[in-house]
Amino acid sequence: MVKKGKGVLIALTQIFILTIAIVAFSFIAGSQFVSADSPSLRTIPGGRSADPYTTQQIKALSQMSAEEIYGKYNNMEVSSESQEIPGPRKNVIDGTTALAVGGISASLLLNYGIKKAVDAGFKGVTGFLASNFAATVGMYFNVVGAAFAGAQLAKLILNIAGASVRNMQLADNAAMIGGGIGAIVGTILVAGGSTGPVGWIAAGVALVATFIFQAFGHQKYSREVFTYEAKLWQPVKGGEDCEKCNDLKYGCSEYQCHTFGTACVLINPDTEDALCHWENKDDIEPPKISPMEDSLLTGEYAYVDQEEGVKLTYRGGCLPAFKGVTFGIQTDKPSQCFYDLDRKESIGEMTRSTNFGSSAYVETHKVAMSNINFPSQFAIDDLGLNFENGKEQNIYFMCESVNGVPITKPYVLSFCVDDSPDLTAPEITDSTPVQGAYITAGVQSMDLAIVTDEPADCSWDFNDVAYENMANPMRNCSQNFLDYRFPPYKYGCLGTINGLKDDFENKYYIRCKDKPSLNLSDTDQEEKRVANEESYVLKLQGTKALVLDKVTINGQNTGALLKDSTDSISVTFEAITSQGAEKNGNAKCRFKSSTDPVAYEFLNEGELDYTSTNIHTTNLFAGDYSYEMTCCDLANNCDSKQITFTIETDTQVPLVARAYKDEGSMKVVTTEYANCFYGTDGCTFAMEDGVPMTTYDNIDHTTPWDEDIDKYIKCEDRYGNYPTADCSIIVRAHKK
Repeated sequence: MVKKGKGVLIALTQIFILTIAIVAFSFIAGSQFVSADSPSLRTIPGGRSADPYTTQQIKALSQMSAEEIYGKYNNMEVSSESQEIPGPRKNVIDGTTALAVGGISASLLLNYGIKKAVDAGFKGVTGFLASNFAATVGMYFNVVGAAFAGAQLAKLILNIAGASVRNMQLADNAAMIGGGIGAIVGTILVAGGSTGPVGWIAAGVALVATFIFQAFGHQKYSREVFTYEAKLWQPVKGGEDCEKCNDLKYGCSEYQCHTFGTACVLINPDTEDALCHWENKDDIEPPKISPMEDSLLTGEYAYVDQEEGVKLTYRGGCLPAFKGVTFGIQTDKPSQCFYDLDRKESIGEMTRSTNFGSSAYVETHKVAMSNINFPSQFAIDDLGLNFENGKEQNIYFMCESVNGVPITKPYVLSFCVDDSPDLTAPEITDSTPVQGAYITAGVQSMDLAIVTDEPADCSWDFNDVAYENMANPMRNCSQNFLDYRFPPYKYGCLGTINGLKDDFENKYYIRCKDKPSLNLSDTDQEEKRVANEESYVLKLQGTKALVLDKVTINGQNTGALLKDSTDSISVTFEAITSQGAEKNGNAKCRFKSSTDPVAYEFLNEGELDYTSTNIHTTNLFAGDYSYEMTCCDLANNCDSKQITFTIETDTQVPLVARAYKDEGSMKVVTTEYANCFYGTDGCTFAMEDGVPMTTYDNIDHTTPWDEDIDKYIKCEDRYGNYPTADCSIIVRAHKK
């Protein structure tokens, strides 16, 4: 009997442990709310991963514009195709469901275990205690399962009611909280010995609690997917809507007319008879294309007619390596033209517009291709690319008229790149600092950047010597034709120059040598390199310090008191400079208040050039002011001065202190600087209608001694203050 009871107890314990494991596993599985995908490669539009360069990708670089190289082969390609971005993954079982299923399953398992124990004869006191313990624990699990089942029911109702994805995410949290509250209430009831429908009560509490928490967190979300493609706005083709512009309330302008259609033109502009109409409405012919002769940079380039277009040549042959070129086409009518490196069936498939991206309808259409589009055969082989110069390459043009009539087949411009050994020395095309730059006084050394037309090593010297004898090699030089040093897509080197002198023309001699990737220790390879036989002479002008000689406010020095009768007073700053970069004091100035961190430029009455006298007019209110005036020249030599001043607003009319006879004249004495006038018919006269009194210091004012005549005197101070309806004083001369 003992063995039998022991076996049943072990079985019951195993069922209990299994129940706990089911609940724990369900909760852990369900509590993993979100798992994010972590792709190993970033994906660009079009579905191509951002892999490193491949031979096939780099193969056609010599045919492409700079935009194509950086756009397509540096994974910055822009596509109009939209792709679905992988979002978070939701697990099949969430936490609420797991607790509901786990709790109810545990309850059923425990009840099953009790039945088996009783059937097995596990009776008496031990059986009674074991079965009651299992029943109680089973009831607890039943309560938990019922509570979270109620919470899950609330989520189901919300989902059926059409709750958004975000609100359903909020419902997950609300259900967990509501289920927890229901479980707590049910547990309290079980512990209190309740024998009623505890599970239903727990489920009801959880259901209500879930709805309450969801109500507080609910938000009105809407989800709409928009795909935007950034393009330059274009009016509709043709001119069917041109006349709509004439119906605008305030008339049609030339700009507005063009927006109604590509063929809309305003006639009689700037008159009352201005009309927007469809020009050449019946023109259904496509544009005719011919080469643009004056687009070529030099006479060494030429167009040669071919069956489908022209061939661009240099000295009758292929284009030189690492030399940029500008070419173009012209049309017999205003047109919009596009080009591509691959033949396309329609103009809508073309990816590049002429005239540097302009969308205007014109008759001339230029294309510029930089030096990086034409690498030498050595540069291509140096990177192990499977591509050969000397072969014909094509650029395809397609154009359409303002009426939207395109040409039916592409106009082809062909060319080839010279494949002969590169025997041309590198060319220095630019520098920072630029040629002839002014250098700030006191600077003795500075960074130098050199731009070259091909990858090269460069050096500089104070003397004009051969490249091999130059004492100062530059660093970080471009080593191959994909090794750009400066934006956009430029080759070059960095370095430091020293020995700069003030007020002196400093000269630096620079030479470069191509094919930097060759083994310098190999004599045969070194002989293939070509260096400059003439130096690029960089001239930098050392300067003197700029001197800010004087700053004034309304012509007065620092400490001035400025008064006027208005609430804001017009003030004029003036700064006078000398010496500096151009040795004539030319500079630009700015001012900064002690209470404002922002410095403002002198406007100089609209004059934008550097000048030795800078002025700026503004309005200021009454108060104490302190300004820092700073002037800088072309070399960034700067000098500063401080100016302080006080502004007061004077709205008081001048007063008459005395009036008396003085040597046969009537004298009136004012309390401040003023001009006085009088009339003989009251105080309402206008100042300009009054008779001016004589004054030498604007304090003492005299007028003839006229007996038995009332003189109505009004005085005006320098700020325009004077009595309007009243007089300053009314006097009458009389005999004693």
